[in-house]
Amino acid sequence: MRLDIFVDSELLPPDARDYLGQRLRLALGIYGAELRRVRVQVRDENEGPQGPLLRCTLRASGPLVGALTLDEVDASFTRAVDRLADRMARTMARTLESKRIMRQPPRRMRA
Repeated sequence: MRLDIFVDSELLPPDARDYLGQRLRLALGIYGAELRRVRVQVRDENEGPQGPLLRCTLRASGPLVGALTLDEVDASFTRAVDRLADRMARTMARTLESKRIMRQPPRRMRA
């Protein structure tokens, strides 16, 4: 699994890129064989009622899952990243489970 991280935000601390990489490897590492590439982009969004917002976009692609894209907007960087990583892990599990069920041969009924 290749992980590309793009940060275009002046609000984030210097170790934000490390946290993002660790959190995504923890959530998606189990699917490393099914994922070829994971791209994450973090950028500043317009200011909301609670202050400046961050938009995190996660794109994952692989031969079995195709291309998946998720987006999360939040004022807290860690909350946005945690939610995004958990959502992608659940999406991967659902997608791979449906592919596994579809690839199984039909069962024969015993008389």
